[in-house]
Amino acid sequence: MGSDRYGEMFPGQKDRDRWLGWERFKIAHFQQLLAAQDRTSGARTQGDVGPVFVTGVNLCLFQLDEGIPPIYQR
Repeated sequence: MGSDRYGEMFPGQKDRDRWLGWERFKIAHFQQLLAAQDRTSGARTQGDVGPVFVTGVNLCLFQLDEGIPPIYQR
């Protein structure tokens, strides 16, 4: 989403320190996502859905940081 897009989506939010941008999300969640990986299978099993879905979503998040998935490129 970038650092400034949140302000475009929610123009009423004037306090930039509270905006949810990619950098804040990454700092808050990447270590948690890395720690949630099962060391034997490589899968992630958070939440009430199966490990295939959770692992797929988490891998997409990791790839976003590098701009790899073409579906998210403009």
